[in-house]
Amino acid sequence: MIVPFGASRGLARLARWCARCSTRLLGEEYIPNLEHLFNFWLFRRLRGDVTVLGGFVVYIVLALAILSEVLGTISLRFVEGLSKPLPLLLVVLGYGSAFIALSRVLKMGIPVGAAYAIWSGVGVALVVLIGAFFLNETMTLVQLLGIVLIIGGVVALEAGGAH
Repeated sequence: MIVPFGASRGLARLARWCARCSTRLLGEEYIPNLEHLFNFWLFRRLRGDVTVLGGFVVYIVLALAILSEVLGTISLRFVEGLSKPLPLLLVVLGYGSAFIALSRVLKMGIPVGAAYAIWSGVGVALVVLIGAFFLNETMTLVQLLGIVLIIGGVVALEAGGAH
């Protein structure tokens, strides 16, 4: 594996920083995982509040879950009865990573109803739009109205959860 110059020094500094913070806050030694590394990287890039970035990271992971599910769904069109291995691999990887990312989102604290509504609603809307624009599928006015209703439903779920 090729590591850019200075990367190991930066990762060592990050590990020391995580260990110091966890010892101060929790009173115990903590080993950083990928999520902490990403949060730290994002914090360093934006120079913002960690609590604000924590909420922001949840939606980045949810967006990755949505895009993975869309990749898996679009790849289903090209599988052709399990005769093509690459699209089949994309289906398995897409759905697998989508469920892993969705489970991480739920672990980060978004309610299951809201997370699933956003994940499925935005995923369905994206699949329909990709099908219409790139796969020569027809889109009717009723389908467009359905996408608007899906987006409205997701907004209503999010707004209802805030009260």
